[in-house]
Amino acid sequence: AKERSDSFIQPGAYLNPHSSLGELDFYLISEGRHERLWEVLGAHIKRDADGALIGTAFSVWAPNAQAVSLIGDHNFWDRSAHPMIRVGSTGIWEIFISGVGANTCYKFAICGADGRWVDHADPMARATEHPPLTASVVTESNYQWQDSNWAQARANFQPLCTQITLQSFRLKRREMSLPRKKKPKRLKSQLLPKKVLRLLNKHLLNKSCQVTELTPSNKGGQSFFYLY
Repeated sequence: AKERSDSFIQPGAYLNPHSSLGELDFYLISEGRHERLWEVLGAHIKRDADGALIGTAFSVWAPNAQAVSLIGDHNFWDRSAHPMIRVGSTGIWEIFISGVGANTCYKFAICGADGRWVDHADPMARATEHPPLTASVVTESNYQWQDSNWAQARANFQPLCTQITLQSFRLKRREMSLPRKKKPKRLKSQLLPKKVLRLLNKHLLNKSCQVTELTPSNKGGQSFFYLY
């Protein structure tokens, strides 16, 4: 039987045990439904079980490219040193470079359909050089989130019964809809906030919720109110 030339996984892809991509990633990217591209494309540092540096896996989506090479500090920006491997018909090119770690500057040298080579920064880079320099930078975050208490409290959060702040609440439209004789010459902060509170509480879907305070302010001739 004739082997299909557009198979998803070419044999060369299996030579990269440190690839940041899996079959599901290839499928979702091809479908245009991958929602966490930053986790699989770009530059990803790989470490062993003891935390020792192994190297960095690089990948980029360039479906119309004839060839792609990784260039950077590690190979003196020589595009002939590390040609990347195309993974089937996914349009993804990848390569793994051992020993490359954080703070390494790199780019993707891409040969387009017209045969011209152009150096591109990584669209999924987590760090870049300071302008006017344009190279992408391999980086690794060791930040430890300390929001466990907030995450637990979020599970019990009830937005309909929690105090909120709604800024820039304008009443000019309702004021203009009043009959001419009833249009106030000037909004009175003593009377109008009470009416607004009554209207807001009347239209709240959850009767157990209530707006308790309304602070008026006048800016540029228009009345703004702040709800608490």
